[in-house]
Amino acid sequence: MSVTEPGVESEALLTGFVDVVSGEIAPVLPARRVDFLRAVTLTPMHELNDLYWLARLTLVTDVAQLPDFDALFKAWFAAGWLEAETVADDQESETEQPHKGESQASSPQEVSEGTGEAASIDELLNRRLVEGASDEQREIWLRTMRVAQRVLPRGRGRRRVRDRHAGEIAVRDVMAEAQRMGGEIVRLRYRRRAPRQRRVLLLLDISGSLKSHSPDFLRFAHALVHGGERVEVFTFGTRLTRITPALRHPDVDAAVESLSDVIADFDGGTRIGEAFATFLGNGRYLSLARGALVMVLSDGLELGHPAQMVETTERLARLAHRLVWLTPLAGDRDYRPVTRGMVGILGSLDRLGNADSSRLLLRELERLPELERQPRRQAGAAWTKRRRGA
Repeated sequence: MSVTEPGVESEALLTGFVDVVSGEIAPVLPARRVDFLRAVTLTPMHELNDLYWLARLTLVTDVAQLPDFDALFKAWFAAGWLEAETVADDQESETEQPHKGESQASSPQEVSEGTGEAASIDELLNRRLVEGASDEQREIWLRTMRVAQRVLPRGRGRRRVRDRHAGEIAVRDVMAEAQRMGGEIVRLRYRRRAPRQRRVLLLLDISGSLKSHSPDFLRFAHALVHGGERVEVFTFGTRLTRITPALRHPDVDAAVESLSDVIADFDGGTRIGEAFATFLGNGRYLSLARGALVMVLSDGLELGHPAQMVETTERLARLAHRLVWLTPLAGDRDYRPVTRGMVGILGSLDRLGNADSSRLLLRELERLPELERQPRRQAGAAWTKRRRGA
């Protein structure tokens, strides 16, 4: 089989393979089928292993499917697989092969979902079922929802309402009354902008390094959606996903459980800067951040280029009313934001807080009124003061 120049026979072979995967392992959605065939067309491939990785990244949605997928791939492309191995062994290469014991290209067994202890570099598409909330977690969820109703920041809305003693003079109302009084202005009438809760934007990191914290993040977001007036929620790992509609379900367990069909990159890699750039590059999403309270729940372990993370976070800070970053790593007394990404964004944050548990998330929410009274972008000064105090 020619991998670099697919013809009619190759196309039939590839589409047939997708059909077999869909029938024997798991249904392949049309979008994934298109992604695979498009990737084959656009990606230069020199050996069958390149095709293997394209198929794995686009067609495999669960780690449990990997053994069956590997066996099916080898069986389907057996002739090409053996031919590729023979050519690799018999022909000399222009580049020197790595010696025994040196680092080699990733094998299929080396890629896995995140463990919750370290960030993963892989874009392994993965769905995850989150366990139901315990009685204690439901109690915290209810308290979070009630606190959100009380502490989320408010600003002046666009709609004007009548007021007897304050605001702008309502010229139309004054003139209407004057006409009824024979042209004489008896009293002034006023209108003012009624206060309205500010928009809240939540950006949740659901990558592998936060595997144990993702359920708390999602329940916290559900409580804010139902406790606030205008709350938007996005998740990010290796891609950006809007989950606000799913969180509108009144039951927290049902809402979180439904996210397994919405979020495709659970427990995978982390590309914070890329996810933020995707958000800022969408005009509809961009408007959600203007004048909003933006809360990012992430450990800040960026595996992309830190410069992109710094640049996009700074843009978010300029758009937002406040930018709060909550990280589970802050639960450690020895934690310091010393990674290049965190050092670069610290000056853009209004607060760097603790997201180590659902109770601490509730505590951070209760601190919002105090944050409103402080000058902007004080996170860097606060952490410098804390470090000197320690």
